[in-house]
Amino acid sequence: MVTTERDSFVSMLSITVKDMDSLKVEVPDNYFTHSILNFSIFTMADPLQCLWEMRRTLRGDGGGVAAVLTWRRFGTSEDGVLQSLVGEAGFKDVKVLKKSVVVTEQDLDGLTQFFLGD
Repeated sequence: MVTTERDSFVSMLSITVKDMDSLKVEVPDNYFTHSILNFSIFTMADPLQCLWEMRRTLRGDGGGVAAVLTWRRFGTSEDGVLQSLVGEAGFKDVKVLKKSVVVTEQDLDGLTQFFLGD
């Protein structure tokens, strides 16, 4: 995935793409304005450490935005678990949004390929 992103940003000189350990991100504190964790929080060996790193590397002056996305089925089926974990990592003003997605037959082949890595 990182290679694909690196290739897609090759013409944008101001963007650098790096493969890093989510549990030990090699950038200074307050580095990012935005941080997105896409569908992997509950696959991490230490989800709380991952969120600590996310918070550490975000701008702490209110100029940072974090988004943590997960599927309810694969993350946790209990309400409040993600919100509690994010709060424990030190995030303030935590908002949880729930969205339903309906996959139709037309989309199913593409979704299957995505999951299988084809």
